[in-house]
Amino acid sequence: MGKGLPAKYNPGELDNTRKNIGSISAEEAKKMSALLGGEVGIEKTDAALKSRYDRMKSTTGARATSSASSARKSPSTQSRPNTGASSKAVKSAPKKNATSYAPVKTKKQNEATLRYLDRIKIDTMATRPEHRIKTKGSLVSTYMSIIVKGKDRINPDFLIEGDIVFFNHIEILKASLETLLKKIDPKIFKTYINPYYRTIYRAIFSWDLEILSEHLSALQQHPRRKEITNCSTLCKTLYKPIIILKNCKTEHIAAAVNRLYRVLQIVNANDADELTSLQKTYLELNQQIPIVFDQVAFTCF
Repeated sequence: MGKGLPAKYNPGELDNTRKNIGSISAEEAKKMSALLGGEVGIEKTDAALKSRYDRMKSTTGARATSSASSARKSPSTQSRPNTGASSKAVKSAPKKNATSYAPVKTKKQNEATLRYLDRIKIDTMATRPEHRIKTKGSLVSTYMSIIVKGKDRINPDFLIEGDIVFFNHIEILKASLETLLKKIDPKIFKTYINPYYRTIYRAIFSWDLEILSEHLSALQQHPRRKEITNCSTLCKTLYKPIIILKNCKTEHIAAAVNRLYRVLQIVNANDADELTSLQKTYLELNQQIPIVFDQVAFTCF
């Protein structure tokens, strides 16, 4: 833009002049130029800045020359006879996989480990009559694990009586809730059931009864000498909704069910038979809430 114009002004002089004048239009600039006159020119280059630029340019040029020279002298770029042995060696050289550099986790790092005293406390509680998840023999094995590592076995009675202890109650709870939800219109449900209660319904529906029944039946066929690791899928399926609602009190779950029942009562106010059916389902559901979320949770969790 300023190419060919003489360098008449000191560095920063033109910029200071523009700031002093302020913002003006193109026409005002022409009038001011005609009135004041003056010579057209550009600013002089800052001597210190020019010196630093020349020094940097010369350093960069030297580095580029050095790199090009070393590249020409490098053995890898020099021409060499292509022997059969060398080409085979190159082809047979194993390629490095990016994943080979990832840190390898040991078995101890992957497994969640408990301290010895914590395992004693947990297994002692698990052997109590109200839980019966572990046998006294398993507890002795836990005590001796500091010397000899034994099998972490589950009480066979807990598996044999699994239907009575937890499965039947969960099945009735989920089936009763499903019956009530099928009777309500989706628009009414969305309008009159608040989101907090809906999360409780979803948690109850997250019980996968098919998987729970399948694994419980398989364990009941040969319940003796089963280890805790054999029951991992059963435990995950059983405990998942209980863990989701662990901070939700039993009365809150009962309130969510009661809200659904009250809305259905209003909708079906003129249908006596439907009201009777709704009441029966509601009472069954309401009866299972403390059993599942208090007794079963306490016994199994």
